[in-house]
Amino acid sequence: MVGRAAGLLKEFRSGDGTLTAAALVRRTGLPKSTVHRMLRELVRVELLEQVGGTYRLGLLVFELGRRTPRGSGLHEAALAVNH
Repeated sequence: MVGRAAGLLKEFRSGDGTLTAAALVRRTGLPKSTVHRMLRELVRVELLEQVGGTYRLGLLVFELGRRTPRGSGLHEAALAVNH
Protein backbone atom coordinates (compact mmCIF):
# COMPACT_ATOMS: atom_id res chain seq x y z
CA MET A 1 0.00 0.00 0.00
CA VAL A 2 2.83 2.44 0.76
CA GLY A 3 4.26 1.91 -2.70
CA ARG A 4 0.92 2.61 -4.32
CA ALA A 5 0.44 5.74 -2.21
CA ALA A 6 3.92 6.94 -3.15
CA GLY A 7 3.11 6.31 -6.81
CA LEU A 8 -0.03 8.37 -6.45
CA LEU A 9 1.86 11.23 -4.79
CA LYS A 10 4.53 11.15 -7.52
CA GLU A 11 1.89 12.09 -10.08
CA PHE A 12 1.93 15.59 -8.60
CA ARG A 13 5.55 16.05 -9.79
CA SER A 14 4.43 16.83 -13.31
CA GLY A 15 3.77 20.44 -12.35
CA ASP A 16 0.03 20.03 -12.07
CA GLY A 17 -1.07 21.91 -8.98
CA THR A 18 -4.25 19.91 -8.63
CA LEU A 19 -5.46 16.61 -10.01
CA THR A 20 -8.85 14.92 -10.05
CA ALA A 21 -9.40 11.36 -8.87
CA ALA A 22 -10.23 10.42 -12.48
CA ALA A 23 -6.89 11.81 -13.69
CA LEU A 24 -5.07 9.84 -11.00
CA VAL A 25 -6.89 6.65 -12.03
CA ARG A 26 -5.84 7.21 -15.65
CA ARG A 27 -2.24 8.09 -14.80
CA THR A 28 -1.62 5.30 -12.32
CA GLY A 29 -3.71 2.54 -13.84
CA LEU A 30 -5.02 1.68 -10.38
CA PRO A 31 -8.66 0.73 -9.89
CA LYS A 32 -11.01 3.64 -9.16
CA SER A 33 -12.01 2.21 -5.76
CA THR A 34 -8.34 1.88 -4.75
CA VAL A 35 -7.54 5.46 -5.76
CA HIS A 36 -10.54 6.82 -3.87
CA ARG A 37 -9.64 4.83 -0.75
CA MET A 38 -6.02 6.03 -0.93
CA LEU A 39 -7.08 9.64 -1.52
CA ARG A 40 -9.27 9.57 1.59
CA GLU A 41 -6.40 8.22 3.68
CA LEU A 42 -3.82 10.65 2.24
CA VAL A 43 -6.17 13.56 2.98
CA ARG A 44 -6.73 12.22 6.50
CA VAL A 45 -2.99 12.21 7.24
CA GLU A 46 -2.52 15.61 5.53
CA LEU A 47 -0.29 14.40 2.70
CA LEU A 48 -2.98 15.62 0.30
CA GLU A 49 -5.61 18.31 0.53
CA GLN A 50 -9.00 18.12 -1.16
CA VAL A 51 -10.16 21.29 -2.88
CA GLY A 52 -13.61 20.77 -4.31
CA GLY A 53 -13.31 17.84 -6.71
CA THR A 54 -9.52 18.05 -6.97
CA TYR A 55 -6.53 17.13 -4.84
CA ARG A 56 -3.22 18.88 -4.21
CA LEU A 57 -0.20 18.21 -2.05
CA GLY A 58 -0.89 18.76 1.64
CA LEU A 59 0.98 20.75 4.22
CA LEU A 60 2.65 17.68 5.69
CA VAL A 61 4.59 17.16 2.45
CA PHE A 62 6.09 20.63 2.76
CA GLU A 63 6.71 20.31 6.49
CA LEU A 64 8.65 17.11 5.85
CA GLY A 65 10.54 18.83 3.04
CA ARG A 66 11.78 21.48 5.45
CA ARG A 67 13.23 18.76 7.67
CA THR A 68 15.29 17.07 4.97
CA PRO A 69 18.99 17.86 4.67
CA ARG A 70 19.93 20.65 2.26
CA GLY A 71 20.78 19.54 -1.24
CA SER A 72 18.20 16.79 -1.24
CA GLY A 73 15.91 18.30 -3.86
CA LEU A 74 12.76 18.08 -1.77
CA HIS A 75 14.03 20.76 0.57
CA GLU A 76 14.65 23.17 -2.30
CA ALA A 77 11.28 22.39 -3.83
CA ALA A 78 9.49 23.10 -0.55
CA LEU A 79 11.39 26.36 -0.09
CA ALA A 80 10.54 27.48 -3.62
CA VAL A 81 6.84 26.94 -2.98
CA ASN A 82 6.96 28.85 0.30
CA HIS A 83 8.73 31.92 -1.13
